[in-house]
Order: sequence, then C-alpha cells, then structure tokens
Amino acid sequence: MIYYILQPFHEQAIAIAKFIKENPKNRLIAVLLDTEKYKNHTVYDEITVVEDYSKIPPKGFIVPTGAKSTEIMLSRGDMQLNDIKMIQKNLLVFDKIAFLNLCRKNNLPIPNQFEYWELKDLSFPIFFKEKNEKGGGLRGRANSFDDLIQVPLEDLIFQELIESPGTYGVAFLAKEGKMISSFSHYEMESYPVSGGSATVIQAIHDSRLIELTEKFITTFGYEGWGLAEYKYCPTRKDYVFMEVNAKFWASCYFSFKNNPDFLKKLFSTEVKTERIETLIFINRLLNTGLLNTIKVLCKYRGVALLKESSLIKSFLKGFLFDIGLRKK
Repeated sequence: MIYYILQPFHEQAIAIAKFIKENPKNRLIAVLLDTEKYKNHTVYDEITVVEDYSKIPPKGFIVPTGAKSTEIMLSRGDMQLNDIKMIQKNLLVFDKIAFLNLCRKNNLPIPNQFEYWELKDLSFPIFFKEKNEKGGGLRGRANSFDDLIQVPLEDLIFQELIESPGTYGVAFLAKEGKMISSFSHYEMESYPVSGGSATVIQAIHDSRLIELTEKFITTFGYEGWGLAEYKYCPTRKDYVFMEVNAKFWASCYFSFKNNPDFLKKLFSTEVKTERIETLIFINRLLNTGLLNTIKVLCKYRGVALLKESSLIKSFLKGFLFDIGLRKK
C-alpha cells in the first residue's frame, strides 16, 4: 500500500511513518508543498514536491500530519484512512470560538471567556491563545495589560487562567458519534512551558476524562481521529475543556505504543502493545534549555527516553536558550 505523508518532517509524521514501515510491503512518499523547506529522512522511500495537494496521484492513502495539511484536506471533503473516516464537519473545531460555543451549549465545562474590552486590572492573570488552530501558535499567560502590548489582539481568545500543573489529553478514534478507541495521558512538562508539545508524559486512566470526551464526540457527531485536551480546575474540582485537536497529535508515538489499536484501525499495522508508563521526549526537552533538561532528567530518573531526531540541533537550541536567559 502507498501512503502519502503530508508535512512529512513533523515529529508525529516521522513517528507515524516508522510505524507504517513495520509492514515492509508499504511504500512511503513524503509530500512537500513547494513553499516548505526540503529535508531528507531515511524512513521515506521517496520525497516529492508539489505546488498543491491536488497534484497527489489518486492512489493509496493521504496522511495529513499537521494542522495546516489536515485543514487543507478537510476543506476538500472527507478523508479515509483504512477503517476510519475523518469528516469535513470536524473543521469546526479549528475555530476555537465555535468550539467553545458548542461546549457551552452542551454543558461541557470550559474556562470563563472574556472580550478584550471586558478586561480590567483585576482580571489578570489570564490565558490567551489564537482563535484558529495553526498547530502550536501564539499562546501564554498574561499577568497584566503590559503582556498584551506586542500580541495581535484581534486574533486571540482571552480566558480564565486555570491554575494547575500540566495538561490532560484523551487521544481517540470515533465513528458515527461514538468513541471506538482511546488512550489518556497526563502531560507533566511541555515545550513551550505555557502550553505546547509534551516533553514528559505519563499514561493515566480517569473515567471522568473518558466521560467528557465521549459526551463531546456524541453531541458533536464527531468521526475520525483527534485529541481532547483538558486542564484540572481546583476551584470547580473538575476538568475543563481547553480544545480538541482534529489532527494527529505530537505525542502520538506514546499513544500508539500503549494502544496499538490506533495503528490497526488507521494503517492496518499490527504491533505488540508496549506499556510505557512515563516517557521523556528528549529532543523537545533539550529545547527548553540545558539547565532545565538536567533538572528534569534528575527529577524523572530512570524514565524511558525517546530520541526523535539528531540531538545536535536540540542541544545547540538548548544552549542558546540558556545564553538568552543569562542576557535578560
């Protein structure tokens, strides 16, 4: 079977490609838009550059791995990966305001939301993020109006800051508004720290997280793959929805290793379950600085490590990060 991997050098793309290659009969073609930077990777049988995804031959499966490629492909209609269909309707969750309105309408817990003109000095600290999913993007904590001077206010959502460590996630597959497979995790550390991809992640099971995710899938009528993200609110004593990512998530390696049902249903790939309780993504961790990396490695001594690419670039990035901190 031929698989065309879009945004092929994302971390999740490389992880997915390696899993698909577990079956030597599969052929992997990395697809780059002519606006994307050309790289190379031995996992791919071929790398092709196109001006538009419509130029991809109509054979095999197309696998969009990032927010941009997923949004482009969904804008053209439903997508199919073996047993799982990703429906065009899922585009709604790329619009964070529409997603929050849907949650509010269906009594799903979400942080309080503000318009910029409603903010007062006493409103801070708050959390801000972009209105539309871009894969990462601008987000963070603002302690005062001064922290919002350099940000594009018209592109942002302003929310109550949920004061609790880490982020919770439920990776899932859904068919016709029903969850058919899932895996839950706790993101203990991330890069960037304000909210991003996991650097230290732990497997968990919490029935409340599953309940909330199932309720979202049912009320939305969701079909496809995705990741529901939550923060735990000490005041409410409950989880609140942060967002649902209708795309492959950066920590999918961890999900797929612990629950290979994802691989079977998406890519017809059979692998043995490997129970990994806690995992450190060492490349991402290095990006947070060498000093922080040493601190985290000491804190989580003996935890499994995953090297996603060459450590040299990540090491240099960490070194420059520490140098930048000293200059401040």
